[in-house]
Amino acid sequence: MAWIAALILLLGQDDEEQKLLRWLKSDNPMERVEAAQGLGEIGDADNAPRIAALLRDDEPQARAAAASALAKLRSEEHEKDIAALLADKVGIVRAQAIRSLVDLDAKGRSKEIAAMLKDPEAEVRAEAAKGLAWLGAKDQAGAVAAAVEDGHPTVRAEAIAGLARLGAKDHVLAAVSRAADADPAVRAAAARAVGQLGDKSHVDPLVPLLKDADDSVRIAAAEALAALGAIKQAKAIAALLSGSLAEKQAAMNALVALKAAEAAGDIARLLVDTNPVVRSSAIRALGDLQAKSYAKDIAKLLDDVTPCQVYDPKVKAWRKTTIRDIARDVIKGWGMSPSSLRTDK
Repeated sequence: MAWIAALILLLGQDDEEQKLLRWLKSDNPMERVEAAQGLGEIGDADNAPRIAALLRDDEPQARAAAASALAKLRSEEHEKDIAALLADKVGIVRAQAIRSLVDLDAKGRSKEIAAMLKDPEAEVRAEAAKGLAWLGAKDQAGAVAAAVEDGHPTVRAEAIAGLARLGAKDHVLAAVSRAADADPAVRAAAARAVGQLGDKSHVDPLVPLLKDADDSVRIAAAEALAALGAIKQAKAIAALLSGSLAEKQAAMNALVALKAAEAAGDIARLLVDTNPVVRSSAIRALGDLQAKSYAKDIAKLLDDVTPCQVYDPKVKAWRKTTIRDIARDVIKGWGMSPSSLRTDK
């Protein structure tokens, strides 16, 4: 009977597709928009020519929807028509044209997209910076680097992130220059970019960011300093262990990455944190740091059956466990007997 259900489903989809094809010529502009969107989701490439007709529609949202749908259909034969929308009079259409060209992996359009970094609308400039990075347009790294001085913070943040994705080490100073930007998203992007570009000579501008007023910036700074192997900043990173959940997690990860054994005491204090996520992370961090002197402290959690999840790199998935099991595994991993460490005997 399963085939009957499948047939009904197929017929229902066919009816929906036919309706959407009719809507492509509807007098209602929103129906034309919905038609393009729906046909893009259905994924039948044979419909591409009919969708492409909307690239010249009077309704801007219809033009944008058509460009998006054609990209989803991998309709490379319409790349030129989509590129023509880079000159559209409406910003949302120009922005979608960039996204669609990127989705089509139109590397040959990188110069045209780079020109959009000077577009009058911030949304378009931001898409251009992001798009060039996703296309891997290293030949346009200079143009992206110039965009870190853009007047809009979203554009600056995307440009900085773009430099990191492009691996543009020659332009690392452009990212460093925004570490003191007025906008926290830009400061965070700058920290991440410096860390990803791996230039250890630029550790100093990141250190003040560990005390930034915005926690996302503090977290980005800790992660970047860890990526740069800035072991001398371990104490400053450890100060984040008294912050929010995200800060505690980021700080522990950073300290483990730095192999900062001297921070074990600070991490051990989190074994009594009220949040089970923090307790489980603290146990694993101490295990990774081989902080065996805290085995008895970890053993106190052998009765903690609070459920939690841990990421298993072997199967690349999260698995359910308990605080007790994590504590037991770490202690056993050190070649110790959990029962011998219990203090209730």
